[in-house]
Amino acid sequence: MLRPEEIGSGPGKTIDDALHPALWHMLDVGAVAKCLTSSAPLTEDPSLDDALVLLVALHDLGKFSANFRGMLRGSPPRGFRHWQHSYRLLRDHDDVVADLVGGTRGSRRILYAAVAGHHGGPREHLDPAPIRSPHTRG
Repeated sequence: MLRPEEIGSGPGKTIDDALHPALWHMLDVGAVAKCLTSSAPLTEDPSLDDALVLLVALHDLGKFSANFRGMLRGSPPRGFRHWQHSYRLLRDHDDVVADLVGGTRGSRRILYAAVAGHHGGPREHLDPAPIRSPHTRG
């Protein structure tokens, strides 16, 4: 679990050999989405467009995982990829965004998979069963 002071400094990506915090990256992407939807709304409902901007901003939640932070610092990759963590966090905390996003749980899961899977990912992540790490035995 991250402490609040770690959230702003957690690595998100490397730009010119410098770590760019995940929070900054997510806010950057959310700001771009807000600018785009402000000039060309996606729906006729501004609150729904804002909910979609929120989901876009949350696309890299998995970058706060310990294995992602370790990988950026030179440890070998292990466990879930960051986008798999992002999907699981959105899926498992659906109640937090359900009222904002609307729709059915199934339609929100499709949105979560699209948002989190921006690097690409297999369709099985829409399956309601728990996602098993490729490095977990059993």
